Amino acid sequence: MHFNDGIVEFGFDCKARKLSDKSISNYQKQLRYLLRYLEAEFQVNQVEEVRSFHIK
Repeated sequence: MHFNDGIVEFGFDCKARKLSDKSISNYQKQLRYLLRYLEAEFQVNQVEEVRSFHIK
């Protein structure tokens, strides 16, 4: 799954759990920051490609 698709799906899940719009927006912004980092540093854009060493 492409990382952007995962971010959108996560937003739907948050809405289903009745989180505030501001919280959802902030979560998605933070995930987009992570995506930009992963793409720039490791050329990773699929959720399945993310490994623990990418995050550490």
